[in-house]
Amino acid sequence: HKGLAEKLNEIGFGFFVPLFFVYVGSTLDLDLIFQNPQLFSEVFVIIVVMVLLRIIGAFVAYRKYFENR
Repeated sequence: HKGLAEKLNEIGFGFFVPLFFVYVGSTLDLDLIFQNPQLFSEVFVIIVVMVLLRIIGAFVAYRKYFENR
């Protein structure tokens, strides 16, 4: 049972996840985002918030490393 779960996990992350991102990237309508200024600003805010959360998370996780520098 354990071997089957590991094999399915490898197939999922090795094949289905990249396939999902290729599909979403190829079907994303960028003209729709750029033509609608409100939607464009919302997408920009979401990206900025995601980057800031990533930076804050890195500082929290590696606080001791940064204090020694």
